[in-house]
Amino acid sequence: MNPTMKRRGWIWAAAALLLAAAAAAVYFYNSRPAIPVIGEAAGFQLQDTGGGTVSLDSAQGKVRLVYFFYANCPDVCLPTNYKLSVLQEELRKKGLLGRDAVIMSITFDPKRDTTDKLKELSTHFQAVPKGWYFLRGEEGYTREVARKYGVSVIADEGGAFMHQNIFTLVDKQGKVRRWYNANDTALKIEDIANDMSLLSRE
Repeated sequence: MNPTMKRRGWIWAAAALLLAAAAAAVYFYNSRPAIPVIGEAAGFQLQDTGGGTVSLDSAQGKVRLVYFFYANCPDVCLPTNYKLSVLQEELRKKGLLGRDAVIMSITFDPKRDTTDKLKELSTHFQAVPKGWYFLRGEEGYTREVARKYGVSVIADEGGAFMHQNIFTLVDKQGKVRRWYNANDTALKIEDIANDMSLLSRE
């Protein structure tokens, strides 16, 4: 075999391997188990940092990740919002942010988490407008909404709160599809982004 034919043989072999790998990746992706419907997501109407009203329904047709927090949290809340900043970047890379998927961080401590405070947080985490919302509302209302999302909020005498630290994945039709334990060190932000990408195509 002459060198030219040998070289072409290697090229064809490499191309065949690449095609096989791509086919396997597509098969693996499409054969992943579907994300089950857990139930109906609770509706809400809250205020964003620009003074506008944002509701669950205003993002209808988009995949939503909902998170309840408070800015004076001494431990988990700010690191968890940092994880959401990583998720924001993953969604941006996939071309989903704002168009097909949004993040909603909702404070249950509106007395201290004023609009200005949430603007500060939004700027700190470089939240993309219309892609990642920081939201607030009346105290009793937001805590009731949090409860409907499985987040109980218990105040202590020092002004701190005990609460579940979870993300809720809501699909385009307003159905809860998954909960993630944000404290789980094994949780991969890339997996959440992939779940949101999957639901965006349903």
